[in-house]
Amino acid sequence: MSDIAPPTPKRWYVDVDSKVYGPYDESAISQMVERGQILPGDLVAPEGSSHWIEAKSDAVLRRLLARQPTRTDSAEPPVRRKRKRWVGKLIAALSLAAIVWIAWPYYAVLTLMQAARDGDVSTLEKRVDWNAFRQGLRGDLNAQLLQNVRSKNANDAMANGLAAVLGPAVINQMIDGYVTPQAIAALAKSENDKSRSGKKTPEGIDKSANLIRQVQWDQIKYAFFAGSPFSFRVDILPKNDSSIQTPIGFEFNWSSDWRLTRMILPSDVFKPDGRIASGAKTASDSSLPSPPPTAGEPSPIEISMQSKRFKPADVRNNDYEAAIVFELSIVNKSTKAVRAFDGLLTFSDLLDNEVLSTKLAINDAINSGSTYSWTGQLKYNQYMDDHNRFKNEQLANIKTRFEVRKILFADGTSKTYP
Repeated sequence: MSDIAPPTPKRWYVDVDSKVYGPYDESAISQMVERGQILPGDLVAPEGSSHWIEAKSDAVLRRLLARQPTRTDSAEPPVRRKRKRWVGKLIAALSLAAIVWIAWPYYAVLTLMQAARDGDVSTLEKRVDWNAFRQGLRGDLNAQLLQNVRSKNANDAMANGLAAVLGPAVINQMIDGYVTPQAIAALAKSENDKSRSGKKTPEGIDKSANLIRQVQWDQIKYAFFAGSPFSFRVDILPKNDSSIQTPIGFEFNWSSDWRLTRMILPSDVFKPDGRIASGAKTASDSSLPSPPPTAGEPSPIEISMQSKRFKPADVRNNDYEAAIVFELSIVNKSTKAVRAFDGLLTFSDLLDNEVLSTKLAINDAINSGSTYSWTGQLKYNQYMDDHNRFKNEQLANIKTRFEVRKILFADGTSKTYP
C-alpha cells in the first residue's frame, strides 16, 4: 500500500485597511478572529488565488466567525483604533496650529507695546521692519508737505518752491534720526529728552512716537487680519489727544515672524486743531460725513468706472494682500488743461445707497476735453462690509459720483470748490 501525502493546510491572505498580511493558517486566523483583528467584511484570498472575497463568504472562516459573539465598538480592531487615534491627533494638531496662528500677531503687538514702554531696543529691532516703516512714513510726510505747499498763496512762489525742494530732504533726515529703535527707547525712558537736547521732531513723528509708547488696549479700535492671513492691522485712537479724531493704522506683515511694517497717518495728525480736511473721508472710515455737493457750476471733472475685478493674494509670488482693482475714465470738461486734482469718489448702487467712498488724488496732466484712463486698487479687507459690497456688486449696478475739492491747472492757477 502506497503512502498518501496529507493535504496541505489551507492558508489565507488578509486585506486590512488596504494592507495585505499573511498568509495565515486556520489556527492563526482563529486567534486573529478571537482578538477582533478580522471582521466578517474584511477581504481574504486563499493562498494561490488572486480572487478576494469577504471573510464571511469563505466556508472555513465563516465557521470561525460564527463562534465569536457580536463585538461592541470598544472591541474595534487595533489597526482601526490606531487609525482613528491618528486622525484625531491630526485634527487636534491642525486646530492647535490655527489657534497659534491667530494668537501669534496679538502676541507680537503685545510685545511691541511692552518694548516701547520699557525701552527694550532688542525687541524693538525684532518687532519692527524699520526700513519699510521709515519708507512709508517718509511718503506720508512728504505728500503732506507738498499738499501744504500747494495750498499756500501763489504770491509766496519762491518760498513755496524752496519748501518743495528742501522739505523732503529735511523730513528724510529727521526720520532717519528719530525713527529708530534707539530713539523710541530713549523716548520711553524720558519724555523730556528732546527738550533737554534742544531738538524738535516733526509733529507727525512726535505724535506717532508717543502713541506707540503710550498706547493701551482700550484705545485699540480694530485688531485682526486684513486682506490675507499674512497681513494684520491694528487701528488705534488715542484718548488723550483731542487733535486726533481718526484712528491711526499699524500694519503687521508676516515673514518668518510678525513685524510692524507700516503706519498709516490720518490727515488730522498734521492739524493741531483736529479739523479734518474736506474730502478726507477714506474707505476705512465710512463714519465721516461726505462734503456737500458743489453748488452753482457743474464739476469740470467727470469720472466713470469702466471695469472692476478682484485680485486675490498670491503667496507663491510673495503677494500677500488681496485687492479690488478698478479702471476709471476721467474726462476734463473744463476749458483749460488740468495738471492735478483731488476730491471725494463715491460708489453707490442703483438706488443711490452708498457702497464705498474714498479720497482720490490724480497728479497726471489731462488736456481740455480729453479723456484719461486711470487704474487704481483698493487693498481688500474681508472683514469690512463696504469692501465686500464693492467687491461683490456687479459693475452694471454701480454708479460713480465724484465731488472735486481742488484743481491745479497747467497754467499755474488753481481753484477750490466748496
